[in-house]
Amino acid sequence: PASVCSGDWWWYDATLGAGAPDQSLRVLLGDVTGHGAASAMITASVASFYRMIASKPLDDIFVSLHSELKGLSGGEYCMTMSGVSIDGDKLRWCTAGALPIMIVSQGAVTVLSALGTPLGSLEEDFAIGVCEHVLTPGSRVAIFTDGLPELESRPGRLIGLLWLQKFLLRTQASSIDDTMAALVLELQAIVKGAPLADDITVVLIDYASDPRA
Repeated sequence: PASVCSGDWWWYDATLGAGAPDQSLRVLLGDVTGHGAASAMITASVASFYRMIASKPLDDIFVSLHSELKGLSGGEYCMTMSGVSIDGDKLRWCTAGALPIMIVSQGAVTVLSALGTPLGSLEEDFAIGVCEHVLTPGSRVAIFTDGLPELESRPGRLIGLLWLQKFLLRTQASSIDDTMAALVLELQAIVKGAPLADDITVVLIDYASDPRA
């Protein structure tokens, strides 16, 4: 977090049937305008409302969250949102103005990108961007908020999305825990103790064809 409390929020729901085809996972990652106490209060409201509607399909959840946040803040606060659902080997990504997500597999990075309207926006036509992708065993999915690529490596220079792609390729053989630890160390070396300008949240998902793995 850039301050004591964060405007970023992430959540996951997982269900697993008796066989691999029934496995499913949903991951949400949202980023409210700004950071600090006010943004965190909006985040808490969105998180609470989500728990009430979590049984809905992902697209319907986005529409409901948009309506709720729009009524709550009157457009003063918006929230970008990434929603990833994985059923078997099929990944479906919904975006409400969020950054692209990255999928690392077999030494290459696939970047999924789509347009979408931030939740709570006063724009008349709310739209959800959607992409689909077939995962292969060993794939790693990375979801992140803009605080990461917009981190300054030096004054006026952002580390950018390419830096993250190279990092993901360099660490693809490492476990998620080791990868996250390496990421934290590299970011700490970049900021050198300076206060963060924005909250940073990163979610990694490793896909295995065997649901017990």
